[in-house]
Amino acid sequence: MARPYDSNEAQSHQQCRLQTSHVSPLPAGTQFPYPTTPLKSRKEMHLKEAMVSPTSMTDAEKGRNERLKNSQVAVYSWRNCTVKIKARGEQEDKVILNNVSGTARAGELVALMGPSGSGKTTLLNFLASRKVATGAQTTGQLFVNGAEVSREQLRKLSAYVEQEDALIGSLTARETVDIAARLSRTRIHQPSTQTFNLFDHLCLLSEGRTCYFGPISQVNSYFNSHGHLLPSLMNPAEYLLDLVSTDFAAHSANQAQDDQLDRITRSWNFSNERKALLQALEEQQAATYDIQNESRQREQRANPFSIVLTLLYRGFLKSYRDILVYGIRLAMYTGLAIMMGTVWLRLKAEQDYIQPFINAIFFGSAFMSFMAVAYVPAYLEDRAVYVKDRANGLYGPTSFLVTNFIIGLPYLFIITVVFSLIAYWLNGFHATAQSFFTWIMWIYLDLLAAESLVIFISSVIPNFVIALALVAFANGLWMSVGGFLIPMPLLNVFWKYVFHYIDYQAYVFQGMMVNEFQHRSYGCGEGCQCTYPTERLDSCTIPGTAVLQRYGYATGREGKWVGILIAIVVVYRLFAWVALWVRRS
Repeated sequence: MARPYDSNEAQSHQQCRLQTSHVSPLPAGTQFPYPTTPLKSRKEMHLKEAMVSPTSMTDAEKGRNERLKNSQVAVYSWRNCTVKIKARGEQEDKVILNNVSGTARAGELVALMGPSGSGKTTLLNFLASRKVATGAQTTGQLFVNGAEVSREQLRKLSAYVEQEDALIGSLTARETVDIAARLSRTRIHQPSTQTFNLFDHLCLLSEGRTCYFGPISQVNSYFNSHGHLLPSLMNPAEYLLDLVSTDFAAHSANQAQDDQLDRITRSWNFSNERKALLQALEEQQAATYDIQNESRQREQRANPFSIVLTLLYRGFLKSYRDILVYGIRLAMYTGLAIMMGTVWLRLKAEQDYIQPFINAIFFGSAFMSFMAVAYVPAYLEDRAVYVKDRANGLYGPTSFLVTNFIIGLPYLFIITVVFSLIAYWLNGFHATAQSFFTWIMWIYLDLLAAESLVIFISSVIPNFVIALALVAFANGLWMSVGGFLIPMPLLNVFWKYVFHYIDYQAYVFQGMMVNEFQHRSYGCGEGCQCTYPTERLDSCTIPGTAVLQRYGYATGREGKWVGILIAIVVVYRLFAWVALWVRRS
């Protein structure tokens, strides 16, 4: 496939980048998903790790490689692409691209070259039907097999590999390509600075104008015929960039450089090569092609169910390989459990230990929730991949969030069980199976709600530092109004009715308090001086319900609290969905 070369605009004009892919042709960063013909042997050497010899393929591998075949696109072309923007303080518009035309056929590599500010990135965005700039005026036509395509049709037929690609580092190259193929997207991206002769065609830009478009093999003869002899011992790419660049000329030489660039672009505009290119575009447009049918075929190949399965496969690969996703968190929660279990070690069923029991319950529930901030970086990495995949039309926020939720369920449950096995029994909580598994339920719901909060905030503000700060602030707020630091009967009306009833930590704390104190009694100690109201003076014990009454907690409402927690989880996820739907970058 055609895969363009793009010199890095953020680096010096002498550096270059090579994007290669064993797929169908694509100009400037846009990639059609499947190849019609294999790349030539001189290009295949860059793909050894990602390709398999046909004779060594298993049936499964052959089946996977079927997804890499192109039965749709033979040629992609663009004509008279022009982009203008309003320049500050100037009456005339600034021209970023000026009537740029070109074509790329299946099995070709097209190099896009030019000095900094020549319009390379703008052309790539234009060819991918992406937003080129705020308030930009754009004109031009895009063709697939000679038929003009709309933005929606192009997204269904293609994917765009940006200069700064977002990949999942825990996946192998083969897995990345295979998963991309399942999502109707394939690419391999490898930088290089000495690969000029590996390309089939060159598109040379400067100041938004075309200086040359044609075969690499004819570059020397073309520029020689126009008075620019390429030195035999110099890298052609480096020479051409120096030839058309005006960025590094001294002030006194600026005019001379501009005049030279004008001569080069004028020579191209009146050249036989440009006439041949325009003639080829005219011939391509004469062909007939059912774009709508091909778009429907692509949509049929990637149904929502298969997309979710593919994303689940990718997510599980990442989650068990990337220690930052859940491995570090499991270690953190295990350490928290050991600390909690040894600080509140073997509490007794006596009134002097009632407050330590309550403190341990609050600490366990609150800090299990608070430590969910560790999920922020892993989610932001997943979101970055999602943003790019969505821009390529591969899947939307529904598939992404459904997959994210399913992936998290088993890992959060493992964390809950490990934490509970250590802390619950060391602390001496109510030693019955029912109470233990009820504790696990509350901790699990606590973690689900906390992770949902992380996803919501990080979706609204996908900035690591800000998201981390907001999640920490929110957890601090929930701790303050949850009912432990100040009992519900004493809580200020504003905080009670505005925040307490949407505080998931409050329902977890209430549930864990009822679970611990509902069926237990505590001895009043020597002298039977009970510190809680009790009707059991004859036995000198305090019923656990007396503790619950002091905090304003009633029994028999656990089902309601569970329902509220589930609703909070759903609402957070829905808010995250809205944020992802509205915010596309």
